[in-house]
Amino acid sequence: MLLFGKKITAQEAVERNLVAKVFPSATFERDAWQMVEAYAQLPPQVCVHKYHICIVCFQSLALGKTLVRDTFRSMLHDTNAREVKVLEERAQSKENADAIAAFFKAQQTKKAKL
Repeated sequence: MLLFGKKITAQEAVERNLVAKVFPSATFERDAWQMVEAYAQLPPQVCVHKYHICIVCFQSLALGKTLVRDTFRSMLHDTNAREVKVLEERAQSKENADAIAAFFKAQQTKKAKL
């Protein structure tokens, strides 16, 4: 959807488990606040699913996130290092120097007109 800009209906989002619940627009604000207030009353390690409450989900989710992060951590560090190198090269380029010079020249021109 994000890649191709495809839109789906609210009902399709529910069917695909992209959202847990859809509120009618007429009662959206009231219904959403009721749900937020209900969640706020739960203990911090209780996870509310569509049909039940699960106490161990918080730990499972945290462990799952850790596994995913660890899997991609070195790849992300490598990507960041390459991005920094490219940014450093671009910062030292003639194009960048010309752009900075043009910016300061435009600033001086604006000040001179004042």
